[in-house]
Amino acid sequence: MSSAPSCVPTHAAGHTATFAVLYTVGNIVSLCGSGFLFGPRRQLRNMGRAGRRWATGIYLLMMVVTLTLAFIHAFPLFIILSVFLQWCALVWYIASYIPFGQKIIRKVLGKVTEF
Repeated sequence: MSSAPSCVPTHAAGHTATFAVLYTVGNIVSLCGSGFLFGPRRQLRNMGRAGRRWATGIYLLMMVVTLTLAFIHAFPLFIILSVFLQWCALVWYIASYIPFGQKIIRKVLGKVTEF
């Protein structure tokens, strides 16, 4: 009988790609949902505004990277890292819709990294 700790990483590694695909599809559905609420033209116009153009691009790029890594069955740590970076890009993208949101995040991260 094998011990639980030795089979947990193997089991978790087998579903990393599935998790990454489902997580990314969920993010795509949420973007489409807000596009449905506000209208696709307005959604795309808002996503392309100067203040959030980079945030949108990085967020969309991280979704593509995550899906690519998941579909080529890359090393599970790389897939998890891309999901984390996608989440960070999502937070930065959402903060672009909040007045001074990105500025607040920069300030908090600056304070956290000071020692």
